[in-house]
This record gives sequence, structure tokens and C-alpha cells, in this order.
Amino acid sequence: MRAILAMFWMCAVYGADKPSPPDEFPPEKGPPKDYNNCRINANTLFPWIVAVVDLDSNLIVGHGSMLTYIAFIGSCRQYSKPPSKYLSRGQFLWNLTRPLDPCKQDRKVEQLFKHPKCDESPQMATFFDFTVFRMKDPFAITGPSYPTMAFPNSPADMLTEVHFINIVPNTTGCIIPSFLLSTETLPTFDWDSFVMSIPFHSKCLKLLCEKEPKDGGFSEMCEARFGKRANGTQLCMRYMNTTKPFKVENNIFWSAGTPLVCNSTAYGITAQVKIRSDFSFHYVITFLRVWEWLIEMLLKHTAPWGHNGKIEDKDLVFRHFDEPKRVSILDQTPKPRPVPENDSVSTTSFFSTSFLILLSLFM
Repeated sequence: MRAILAMFWMCAVYGADKPSPPDEFPPEKGPPKDYNNCRINANTLFPWIVAVVDLDSNLIVGHGSMLTYIAFIGSCRQYSKPPSKYLSRGQFLWNLTRPLDPCKQDRKVEQLFKHPKCDESPQMATFFDFTVFRMKDPFAITGPSYPTMAFPNSPADMLTEVHFINIVPNTTGCIIPSFLLSTETLPTFDWDSFVMSIPFHSKCLKLLCEKEPKDGGFSEMCEARFGKRANGTQLCMRYMNTTKPFKVENNIFWSAGTPLVCNSTAYGITAQVKIRSDFSFHYVITFLRVWEWLIEMLLKHTAPWGHNGKIEDKDLVFRHFDEPKRVSILDQTPKPRPVPENDSVSTTSFFSTSFLILLSLFM
């Protein structure tokens, strides 16, 4: 498989006109000279997350993550207009002690590459809600490399790590870093966006498929539809702040496409939100669902000098072993630890997301 992809990459790169590498500019010191058109540097928090702006309404209608120097990945279903109707808005936190003071840079969207199954039917689109956006020109940057998202190195790594996130809800340093307001000209991150998982098969499936007023037939059909999908391809994530509202305006879920980031690694995107009376949550589709298509898109839109984020930033180390069984002094019969039905079990992670957590405390 990798040999085939490598051959494809060589043909794509050397069989076409090769774009020139960018001139390198040193990082700027102090505040940007122009907040509405600043160069972006990779050495900051989430410089690879972009806003998708609808030019007709001048509102943010979605989010994306830079896949290569000139292309980013987002959701699919809410984009029905020609590419020229959308703008990619990059952002740069030039000073991490001023997280509400970003600058921006805009680029025109030239092409949309929707996943083939997104247009196949509304039912299929739920599980293949991905689009790659190619910009007309890359962002202007400082430093030697373009900011791109990091994601697991292989489908096996992706599966293992998604299972870990699914079964260990509150120890994985996960955040869905969407922007605060759809009306903002300068996209500012919502730092109160830390999330925890709801184990999919044992808990979330029923929540996802519940209906008010109750409809047993619908819920049964829904659970069968979502439950048969491959493990590792979907997650449910709820905000740790359970009173936090979700970003739905004029029936547009404009935070769709925001990446799920755990310990600096992206695993998928928010596709829809389940609004409930006591707590709501995000339905996330992982990149495992569309792995081959994702790699094809990465290779199609890369350059020989471009650095892509496929090789994972190994901040998160997953260890697998059997935890010791606890035996009560009153009962010498070992008690097996509970295993949620159909959810894989992994051990806890001790990765510290101290910077982001401290940042959120001061917001």
C-alpha cells in the first residue's frame, strides 16, 4: 500500500509543473503591522486551523485544518455554493500571552474536492462528511515551514488511539478548538472547549438516537445504522463545561469541520451536534473512515518541498497492559473490572496539556 502511494506521489510531483518554494521571512517581532493581513508562523497554537467564510453573508460558516501548504480539510454537507463563494481565513496568535488578540490573512478558495460518498445520499453523507478545499494561493508565512495538522502515521495507530480516547473519557487532553463567533473578522479561539468522550457503543449510541417524543421505531433503526459502522470511525465528545452552548445559528452548525485535537494530534472533525435537554455533545467522524482518500488528497495537493503533518507528533504515548484487579479485604473473590459493551479498553495517559489548561483558567 505504501509503495503504491509513494509511486503515486512521485508521479504527481514530477509529472506536473512544480510550484516554487516560498521565500523565507524571519518571524516578526512585536505586534503585526497589519492585523488584517499578517504573515503566519507555525510556532504557535493551532496556526493550521482556518475559518471558512461565506462571501455572500460575510459570516464564518465552517472550520478547516491545513492538510498541506495550499489545501485544508473540512466538512462537506453545508457547502453547496461554487468555490469562489468561499474564503479561507487563516489566523495567527502572534503573542501567546494575548490569546484574544490574533491577526488574520485571507485566501480565495479555488476548488472543492468532496468525498465521493458525501454526494451519494444524505444517509451516506453522515459518515463521509469531508471536503478538501484548495486555495488559489498559499498563505504568506514566516519561518521555514507551513503550519499543517499532525495526525497519526498509520490506520493501525489511528485505530489504537481512537479506541483509547473512546474508552478513557477524561484523561486524554482533548479539545475542539472552534472560534468564538461567526461574525468575527479576526477569528478568536474559544478556549473553553475542552472535551471528554462518551463511550460510543455502551453509552453514546442510545443518546445519539433518542428522540422526543419517544419513537421506538426510529431509535431502533438509528442504533442499527450507527452501530454497524466500523470501530474507530466515530466518537462522541461532550464539553467538560456542560452548560456551554453549541454554535448553531440560523440552522447552520458553523463549527462543523473543527478538528478533534488530543495532545496536539488531530483525529477527526465535528460533523454534527446532538442537542439534548441535560447536556449536548459533538458527533465526530474520524479520519480512519476516509484514510485512503485522505492520503490521496494529501499527495495530490502537496509539493516536494512541503512539510506535511502525516508523521505524528508523538506527544501521546499509548501503553497497553492488564491493570491489576482490586480485591476487597472483606471478599477474597477477585472482581473483574467492568468493560463497557463493544468498547475497547486501553490504559490511562498522563500527558499534560498544562499550557492550554492554564490558558483556559485565565480566560
